[in-house]
Amino acid sequence: SRLALYADPEVLHANPQYKDLFPVFQTARARPRTPVYPIVSHIFQRYFSRVLAFPETDIREEAEEADRKINRFLALFRDL
Repeated sequence: SRLALYADPEVLHANPQYKDLFPVFQTARARPRTPVYPIVSHIFQRYFSRVLAFPETDIREEAEEADRKINRFLALFRDL
């Protein structure tokens, strides 16, 4: 089976990272199939990238602002 490849010594020798990635692949989920996902994802990226780029940024403030923006967008979308 394809899953057996993650334990195959020959495959692991050529790709040792597969051993560590296997648990990640087992729990991974597809992105939600919704037309709003790209915009919500963009909002998350915008605010949380700022926190990563500027460590002095207040993560709570950024999360709250992202939450406000997402909720504002979702409210508009619900009205359609």
